[in-house]
Amino acid sequence: MSTMAASQASVTFDTPKSVKALAAELPSHDNSINPIYAFQETPNIVNDEAISAEDGTLPTIDFSLLISTNPEERSKAIQDLGRACQDWGFFMLINHGVPESLFKAIMNGSAEFFDLPEEEKMQFKGKGILDPINYGSLRVGNVSFWRDFLKVFLHPQFHSINKPPGFRYGNKSCLLEYCGVNWREGILLIAQKICNGVWETGLLFYALNYIFQNYERIYCL
Repeated sequence: MSTMAASQASVTFDTPKSVKALAAELPSHDNSINPIYAFQETPNIVNDEAISAEDGTLPTIDFSLLISTNPEERSKAIQDLGRACQDWGFFMLINHGVPESLFKAIMNGSAEFFDLPEEEKMQFKGKGILDPINYGSLRVGNVSFWRDFLKVFLHPQFHSINKPPGFRYGNKSCLLEYCGVNWREGILLIAQKICNGVWETGLLFYALNYIFQNYERIYCL
């Protein structure tokens, strides 16, 4: 074993509690990183043409056009929806009826939580996926995704963390409003219309047909 290889083999990594902690602890001049956080590129998982688009903007779907009574507007919105799903796998929805103030209040309260010291956030670490409050870093196998999460149950009973104060007192009314009966019906309507639009693009049929044809390869390995 060469000296360099031996040196690399002797390197040990401390698994950080979160991605935010990893970013804070990693020196700006040091390119070494724990292998469990290394991003492995998977070929053919994305559309290279979409990513290399000159404008570099994410696909945007106008919900008001998706439910428009104007056939031409709705047809174009469905085409845009299909293109976004096929090329990107996600999209940004606008004109959906959720107030901007409500969205910002929830985002600001969440940001305050993730800015807390690591030891305070770990007080809310859950033991299982059914815990009403659960903080942690999402992992699949031996590889950690580059994101931390905070999950709270909102229905049928509202659960909230007590730190920072702004999360509970600033967000509770917003979250309760967002998850109230009227808003739940509104969100279900939005989801239904989007699903209807995706179905009309034919992509769902294509996906189901692909799964049917490749069932053994996908599920029986």
